[in-house]
Amino acid sequence: MGNATNICSDKTGTLTENRMTVVKGVFANVYHDDTAPEHSDVCIDQSVSHIAKETILQAIATCSTANILEPSNENDSENDNENNEFVELHPTIVGNKTEAALLLLAKSSFFHRDDFLSRRQTANFGQRGGSRLFPFSSKRKRMSVLVKDPSSSPSSSTPTWTLYHKGAGEIVLDDCTHYLDADGSTKPMTATKKRDLQNTISKFASDALRCVAIAHCPNVERIVDPFTTTAEECAEKCEGSLVLDALVGIVDPLRQDVVEAVKTCQGAGIIVRMVTGDNLDTAVAIAKQAGILTKDGISMVGEDFRKMTPAQLDQVLPRLQVLARSSPEDKHILVQRLNGALMPKTEEEWNERHPGKNFTKHKDLLLPGYYDEWAASRNGVGEVVGVTGDGTNDGPALKAADVGLSMGISGTDVAKNASDIIIMDDKFSSIVKAVLWGRSVFDNIRKFLQFQLTVNVVALTITFLSAVAGYKPPLNAIMMLWVNLIMDTMGALALGTEPPGDDLLNRRSYKRDASLISLPMWRNILIQASYQLGLLIFLLKRGPEIFGCEDGSAHHFTIIFTAFVFCQVFNEFNAREIGDVFNPFKNLNNSPMFLLVIVFTIIAQYLIVEYGGEFTQTTHLTAEEWKATFLLGAMSIPVGFLMRLVPVAEDPESFAGEVMDDESSKKNSSKMENVINFIKVLVVPVLLAIAYNKYIEK
Repeated sequence: MGNATNICSDKTGTLTENRMTVVKGVFANVYHDDTAPEHSDVCIDQSVSHIAKETILQAIATCSTANILEPSNENDSENDNENNEFVELHPTIVGNKTEAALLLLAKSSFFHRDDFLSRRQTANFGQRGGSRLFPFSSKRKRMSVLVKDPSSSPSSSTPTWTLYHKGAGEIVLDDCTHYLDADGSTKPMTATKKRDLQNTISKFASDALRCVAIAHCPNVERIVDPFTTTAEECAEKCEGSLVLDALVGIVDPLRQDVVEAVKTCQGAGIIVRMVTGDNLDTAVAIAKQAGILTKDGISMVGEDFRKMTPAQLDQVLPRLQVLARSSPEDKHILVQRLNGALMPKTEEEWNERHPGKNFTKHKDLLLPGYYDEWAASRNGVGEVVGVTGDGTNDGPALKAADVGLSMGISGTDVAKNASDIIIMDDKFSSIVKAVLWGRSVFDNIRKFLQFQLTVNVVALTITFLSAVAGYKPPLNAIMMLWVNLIMDTMGALALGTEPPGDDLLNRRSYKRDASLISLPMWRNILIQASYQLGLLIFLLKRGPEIFGCEDGSAHHFTIIFTAFVFCQVFNEFNAREIGDVFNPFKNLNNSPMFLLVIVFTIIAQYLIVEYGGEFTQTTHLTAEEWKATFLLGAMSIPVGFLMRLVPVAEDPESFAGEVMDDESSKKNSSKMENVINFIKVLVVPVLLAIAYNKYIEK
């Protein structure tokens, strides 16, 4: 997730709060600009007849699978919490939140708190001879129910049946030939009237409202057999001549953290795409509010998306930011085209995906394409894609993604099982945290590798050179064991547990084929290894003369061993940065494990040297020798500053996406920060030491 280059996000529940409320609507040809439940002075009876109201309420109650559970009687509307504050309890929504918004409207004072449960009970769903329900289809964006008229005589051989229909505003409107008027009568849908209603839908959408249409078709028993008809037959024979009852605009507020989170992702070089089943205008309005849709961004509907060829889609993908009126299959295809996962690799797999099509003729025309064509168009390297989803239909897209993220609160069990990460609070900002921690883990691994390879190069080289030159190896088996503990266990604990910093989100993501060891890392490894190797060779040749010890003695090798260990201690500080930034003591207060490892290493080194004796083949060192070896090891810090002055840049091809505008300015500012940090690290302690010595002399 740390190197994700694309995030394909749902709108509802991820970018928005999934708290649906009907705020506007056209009911029986009467426009109401404020239907929110908190405005109890608004009532439909003031403008609509009883017949029209009953038709709308019957459609809302029966054409739905959602339910509303009121708070328990013990804690009715308000209760005291631990702080003795009043907390308002909201009803629990079971099922689809859009349908629940309509039910809440029916239960509000706007509709005189209608009892939708009694209407459902009267309809006798699931009972023999009772009403029938055809569930919502994400592909068709609509659902229907066949309801037996409760006023029909039980002994009547031909009871009256009504089809109630609900779905996406513009889709349902296209199938309406009449509309319900305020007096309860049915009037023909003229071209002018349809145009006015289409403008209303566009207005709702531009206000970031989800538009839902409610319609009905009376006397369907004359068209189909209500007891045996199928959803397909109803769609073909009954849904083409509907009566429009209402259009409602439903608001779903944007989450407070979304705008900042999206901006952070974009600053990290991640393309955020919104894939939703909503109307294009609604999706565009929400995407602009969230900052997803930029000036050069492209938005399109699923119908146009499905008609594109793989080559055409590749041209659009870099700027495609909103995909509206999309189906779960559209989302699956988008993910496949981005990362190449589950792409058909053989003709047999392609034919299985496209039954009835000719591979030779259509392979370059139908999405998602085939693997060889996809790999050739992007050198075999795809994007790293994160996908969010909460529904059962999102399972294939979550599986195809490099990282699938399901919603812990609103997500279904199918979505959770198909995902890699479960977002427990359903917030988009949690996705940013996943990116941050992913990058932190990736960088910590690289820090450890940089440190470990430096120790390896020095230890192996000095052992090899001493053997070739005829010297006794300066580091015996016990010493090498301790160095390995420092290099592996201690290094992994110190550098692998570094907490993430916000600066990790100030760079682009790495490509999936980028080298784990970058060019600046090789520079750091080779220069630090060269310094340490040069120091050890110097001590091996001149150590006896400088420290007054016998050449090749235990005392001589103890000095070399101690200087080498102190080099590793201070190089661990250098290894905390793997690029051109020099700030070895940055945020040490946030890295208790690092400090613990450093302190433990120094204490253990002292104990090994002073008390190891014959077992470790070490001898006592004087205070001056401890100071000297400590200072020689500490020289790794200024070497760490100097090596970062060597102009070695990361391979631009390692990064995904386009170069960001502020990357050059960041590099220039980091150079100045390096100089300032070097002054803090080196000059300030030296000045303090000089001042202290002057004070002692006085």
